[in-house]
Amino acid sequence: MTQTQSNRAAPRSKPNPNPAEGGSRFSVGACTFLKNAGIETPVSKSTALAAREAQLREQLQAEKERADNLEEQLVHLKKKAAETEESMARTQEVVLKNQQELEEFKKKQEANDMILQRILGLNSGSSAVHGCAGPCRYCWYSCHYCWYS
Repeated sequence: MTQTQSNRAAPRSKPNPNPAEGGSRFSVGACTFLKNAGIETPVSKSTALAAREAQLREQLQAEKERADNLEEQLVHLKKKAAETEESMARTQEVVLKNQQELEEFKKKQEANDMILQRILGLNSGSSAVHGCAGPCRYCWYSCHYCWYS
């Protein structure tokens, strides 16, 4: 090589000896050689760490979004559960009210039946006339309901 050729050659990059500034103690050519040889350099380690950190950040963001979504679903389900409990309580109140009304109706019906039986018994005369064989022609019930049996 001549003196002129060596002056024209591209200058080699100087290594940055301070890794804290993003530099490496190896030159670009040395890093390529070491990388090709399968030897990790501080540059390749920081690149791998940065890639891994980015991947972990993405996973963390995805998990946060998933947690937020689950929290929203939980709030929605709690609201629906509260509404369902209120509806069940109202339904239970209506059922109890209907049962009470039915019991009152049954009592009134029994009282009316007794009054009707007394009236029919007064109009029919004695129990000897009242035969009670099968359905009673005086009280419209079978014998076990009749006053005359």
